[in-house]
Amino acid sequence: MGYAYTGTFMRYSGDDYCYAAELFQRGFWHAQWDSYLSVTNYSGNRYALTLLSGLSGLLGPRSAGALPTLAIILWIGGTIFALGGLLRRKGSGGGRLELALAGVLLVFYTLYLAPDLSQVLYWRSGMLPYLAPLIANTFLAGMIVRAMRLGRTSGPALLAIAAVALLGGGFSETGVALQVGYLGMWLIAFLLRRSIRSEPEPASSLALVVALAASLVAMALLILSPINSLRQSQLQLPDPPSLSALTAMSFQNAYLFAHATVRRSFFPHLAIVLCAAGLAALRLSRSPLRYAHSARRLLLAVGLVPAVAYLLIVFSVAPSAYAQSSYPVARAMVMARFVTVIAAAALGAEIGRAGVALGTAGIRGLTWLPLLAGFLVVLSCVYPIRALPDIVAEIPRYRKWASFWDARDLAIRQARGRGESDIAVVQIDHIIPSVAELSPDPGYWYNNCAERYYDIGNISASLPGWDK
Repeated sequence: MGYAYTGTFMRYSGDDYCYAAELFQRGFWHAQWDSYLSVTNYSGNRYALTLLSGLSGLLGPRSAGALPTLAIILWIGGTIFALGGLLRRKGSGGGRLELALAGVLLVFYTLYLAPDLSQVLYWRSGMLPYLAPLIANTFLAGMIVRAMRLGRTSGPALLAIAAVALLGGGFSETGVALQVGYLGMWLIAFLLRRSIRSEPEPASSLALVVALAASLVAMALLILSPINSLRQSQLQLPDPPSLSALTAMSFQNAYLFAHATVRRSFFPHLAIVLCAAGLAALRLSRSPLRYAHSARRLLLAVGLVPAVAYLLIVFSVAPSAYAQSSYPVARAMVMARFVTVIAAAALGAEIGRAGVALGTAGIRGLTWLPLLAGFLVVLSCVYPIRALPDIVAEIPRYRKWASFWDARDLAIRQARGRGESDIAVVQIDHIIPSVAELSPDPGYWYNNCAERYYDIGNISASLPGWDK
């Protein structure tokens, strides 16, 4: 809740002014179409980003303060929805408390370990292209799992799956690459399993095929936007690398991220493993499990989960390698971080399953397994407790920034009401690292977007007052 409360103090910052300016000048529907076809101050080919920025903009600048809370609630809900489908087994018990706690902790650890959290969660123009795809895909995965479990899918359900996949893939190139990657790998694994078992392919795979097809359409829409070539020439971006160079760079960048994860955040990921093991043991302790079967599953998970996670990270870093021949910006790596968090949780769950199977097999000394599982879950809460002081310490700065922003917004609107064309306002500190605020220079491009948004001649953030 600390992250959500801090986010309530957000307003427009940086690129947010440019989205708001397009919305103000062109109207909602024209802004959607024009942004996709012509060059703006933002990546207009990302149609889902333009759509949600426009919807938020219709509610005014304070909507930026509601988005972090809404994002966290939806993300936790989608994660619980997906986990509930993946973990549901006959006779395994309800386990609602364990699922809820798992959903909360997965979201927390992703945010806690996210590179550049403020851009990922608090800044609307950073949150929508990189965090929103993760939220959409938790719901997408849950919908697919539900359809595959039922073995049949209605027409409306397939349309809903296609719509969520199309929306989730339209936020950013990084998001759609990861989305196509995991859905493609999921479909291949499904078909291989059916082939090995010599079973006919059931209708349950149709939902997965529809989701993948819609994701490929989303990728095509991002690629085919006319603004891509125009922005590449204007921003003087390097020519795309060859396929071999792209592949090598993507694997290298994925390795760099994985190596940094092990070096810098090994213990938080270990906490995730232990927590997942404890939650799985608590949930499955109500069900008899075969030890031999669970041992094989654990060995398979130890080898397969890291490999799959690494390939998914490769997918997530490939767009930056293609477009800029570089390592992704920090905010884009929240998707790769979610992959490592999920991978750690999956390994932990298999460890917990194997532990329950040992207890079921009557291994002596394991009668205290539920107590150990509960202890592991409690132990994993050390990081949420550890994060709390840092979160609380940031709140006064965000509160001050919001107060100054609201006063500046009111001053600009009052000056416009008096018919003034050129106004000077207080220069406030930038609240989001690496994202600039309005400048003393009225020709600065963020100032130009703000001038269009407020419909005023020139804005110069040159007055003192922030440090008083």
